[in-house]
Amino acid sequence: MSDLISANMLVLRRRRGLWWSALAIPSSLIVLMTVLASTDVIDLDGGRQFVEDSTLVLGFFLTLLAVLVGARLGSEERATGTLRYQLLTGVPRSRLFVAKLGALVTAGLAMTTVAIAVTTVSSFVVPVGASETTGAGDVVSAAWGVLLPALVYGSLAFGVGVLLGSTGPAITVALVLNLIGIDLLYALTLIDDWFRHLVLDIGVDRLTVDEADDDTRVSLGAAIVMVLAWVGSFLGAGWMRLRTLEA
Repeated sequence: MSDLISANMLVLRRRRGLWWSALAIPSSLIVLMTVLASTDVIDLDGGRQFVEDSTLVLGFFLTLLAVLVGARLGSEERATGTLRYQLLTGVPRSRLFVAKLGALVTAGLAMTTVAIAVTTVSSFVVPVGASETTGAGDVVSAAWGVLLPALVYGSLAFGVGVLLGSTGPAITVALVLNLIGIDLLYALTLIDDWFRHLVLDIGVDRLTVDEADDDTRVSLGAAIVMVLAWVGSFLGAGWMRLRTLEA
């Protein structure tokens, strides 16, 4: 299995623009925030507050990058015709599927590690001000708050990629779903607040920063079920599609 994961990571690394963007863009944003805050161009406290503020920025960009990675992992081999060759070699479809998910998790961990490392160092560079000094718990919370959304939406994009089998449309659909489609469910909460249990963002929020208003906040158990249901539905649909493909 590790060989298959490494092979998928090699494919990602060959897409140098995507790989360097995934690692460099979030880090560059944090460095820019550090420079601007250190020179008093923008008003940001260092320490714990800097980590919390940076997490909001990192969460947005790393989620988008994870969507791109997931959609590409799910669709590229069908788009290039190499999936048929892999199936003919006798590698079980389940191993191919799980290996791609392993590559998505590995990429997500790599992006998160680099971004949070830069954020942690930067939090000691910017004057602390009224905030507390960064602690180990702050770093762990920030990493989890960035990693979980990236893996959740990356997994949804991966399912879309397997279903469509064409990289361009898969990326487009996954981005629209991430930026617009899921959030449209918020409108249903205007009819009945029970519909908040269908909004993926609310579930992810509950499991990370937990800053939802009382009228939209869900229980921890409900949040876990929501996230697993969304991810499981898309991954399940992708797996069913892969199973029906002819070698």
